[in-house]
Order: sequence, then structure tokens, then C-alpha cells
Amino acid sequence: MFDKVQLNFLHTIANVPSCVAGTTLRVEFSQCSLEARAWLQALSLKLRILMKDDSTDGLLQHLNQDNFSSSWDNLLDNRLNRLGFSLSSSQNLSLGKISKAIKTKTYELDFNSTLSRARRVCSPIALGISPPQVLPSYFISLLTMNQRCVFTLARINAFPSMELEGHF
Repeated sequence: MFDKVQLNFLHTIANVPSCVAGTTLRVEFSQCSLEARAWLQALSLKLRILMKDDSTDGLLQHLNQDNFSSSWDNLLDNRLNRLGFSLSSSQNLSLGKISKAIKTKTYELDFNSTLSRARRVCSPIALGISPPQVLPSYFISLLTMNQRCVFTLARINAFPSMELEGHF
């Protein structure tokens, strides 16, 4: 659901045909999915509430006394477990270290998932071009929108002539 908004936006700014897969554009522009960003925000909120930092004592020590189990809390706990983290084993780590590790793991899993789905004909990966780790330099260095669009079309093998030849 979230991804449709992001993919429509990426199609618009890249000015590419609608037949180009959104995952291809997400890899090309080094963008994680909005779903991954939403998970990170939710996990970050939970961690800030529970973990001790310089300004608060946190609530983690009180969880053992609480018998209530919310669906929101269970969902986030399951997500943390899928990422390989456990709050009980992470009590001695700082909030910053845990947050950074969760962010890195979430982005890594999302990127690998996107990469596995972005191997179609119009993907640079299908042409043997390795995906960028940050926003491609051509997107910043080329001054006009037309230049960026043409370069993007070339990178993703999506020139109009490719459409006419039936490569999509």
C-alpha cells in the first residue's frame, strides 16, 4: 500500500514509462521502501519508550510486572525477533547502538528484498551494472531534467525504441 505512493513519485521524477518496475527505480535511486521506513519509525518509538537514555529511566524494567499484551506490542516484538534482536538481551546496550543496528539490518533486508525483485529486462542489474549504494551522482551532477531523464532511461534500458521492439 505504502509503496504505490513512493513508486508513483519515483516514476514521476524519473519520467520513465509505467512499464518500468518500481523495484528497479527503488534500486536505481537507492531508496528503501516506505514500509521499511514505517517499521523503523514504529520500532524507534517503542525503543525510546522502553530503553533507558540520559533523560529518562525507561520502562523496560517494569515490563515484567505488566500482564497486558497489546497487539501493537506483539507485532513489534515479532518484527524485532525477525531482525534478530531481543530487548531482554539488549538491556546493557545504549539506545543509540540498538537503533543503529536495527536501522542497518532493516535497510539491508529491504534492499536485498528489492534487489531480488529488480532483475527484469529494464533493470541495470540484468545488464550487469551494479546497483548504487547512494543516490547516483548523475542525478545530482546533470543540470537539466531532460539530461537526467535520458540518462535514467539509458541506465534502465527503457528508451522508447526498446518498447517498440517488445523488450517490456
